[in-house]
Amino acid sequence: MIEEIIGEAQALISEGEPDKALQILMSAGAEGMANPIIRNKIGVYYVSKGKAQEAEAEFRAAITLDCECSPAYTNLGNISKERGDVEKAIEYY
Repeated sequence: MIEEIIGEAQALISEGEPDKALQILMSAGAEGMANPIIRNKIGVYYVSKGKAQEAEAEFRAAITLDCECSPAYTNLGNISKERGDVEKAIEYY
């Protein structure tokens, strides 16, 4: 079920439907909030809405759940790079 939710949300994000993707991701409830990939995707949603601070919190939550969640590290690197903190970005990458 979680894999299906992630796949459907990714497709919606790719199709330019981030609000629908968030609805799908949130439908996973507590189980979803305990999944690092879902937390990372929620962060991607916030990036698409220009909410870097909220996105960063989701990426950090994903890493807390799984310290090897490489997409979350990459996304934190991208946020750091956009803020002009190249050294921090390199650290995340």
